Amino acid sequence: MSRSSWLASRSRSTGATKPRRTCGCCRPTLAQLSFVPVGTQLTAGRPFGQLEAAKFVGPLVSPVSGTVLAVNDAAAIDAGLTERDPYGAGWLIEASLSDAAGDLPRLLADAAEITAWFAAKIADYRRMGVIAQ
Repeated sequence: MSRSSWLASRSRSTGATKPRRTCGCCRPTLAQLSFVPVGTQLTAGRPFGQLEAAKFVGPLVSPVSGTVLAVNDAAAIDAGLTERDPYGAGWLIEASLSDAAGDLPRLLADAAEITAWFAAKIADYRRMGVIAQ
């Protein structure tokens, strides 16, 4: 499952998906974001939208299963909002959680886990030549 986004809990049964803040070495400037419509059923590990950057087009992957309750139209209009304020106004979608008991334990929550995952991703990207040494 992609761990390039994170989930901010709104209640026991809802959360907002947000982009994970990364260093500039592997986070290109976003040009455009698009999201599935409100009411769409989400499956953990499957796309809920798309992002476009300077030389990359790829999926936005849902960390949880559920139903889209809201999309951030402001982020779709100004994708840079997710880079300027990823922990606030730069949220992507809000969703009800259909399998919180199954999905939430699989998400990274510990700072050491996140740091190790991030370091491994950077090493992978460097091996693939996606980012410079």
